Amino acid sequence: MIRFDRGALSVVGPMTMETVAGLKAEATGFFTRDLRKIELAQVTEADSAGVALLIDWLRRARGMGLPIALSALPPAMSSLASLYGLSGIFSGRPATDSETIES
Repeated sequence: MIRFDRGALSVVGPMTMETVAGLKAEATGFFTRDLRKIELAQVTEADSAGVALLIDWLRRARGMGLPIALSALPPAMSSLASLYGLSGIFSGRPATDSETIES
C-alpha cells in the first residue's frame, strides 16, 4: 500500500516480486512536484524486485527534476544495494548529478 502525506510517499507492507507491479501502479499519481521523499520505514519484506522499483522511482523523479531522498531503507534492501553497488544512490539524501542512475 502507498500513502502520500506532506511530500512523502510511504510504502506500507512488502516490496517483493509479488507486490511491485501494484505498488508501481498505485504510486503513479503521487509523482508530482510536491514529492520530496520516499519513506520505507513500514516496509515489512523486500527483495531485488523492490530494489528495482526504487531505481525506477528514482529515475522517474530525476526525469521530472525532483530531488527525492530515501528514508529508512530496510536492511534487506540496504544489503542488496551494497551487493549491486547502489549504496550511493540509496544513501537517504537526494542524488547528485555525479551519481548516475542509468536509463
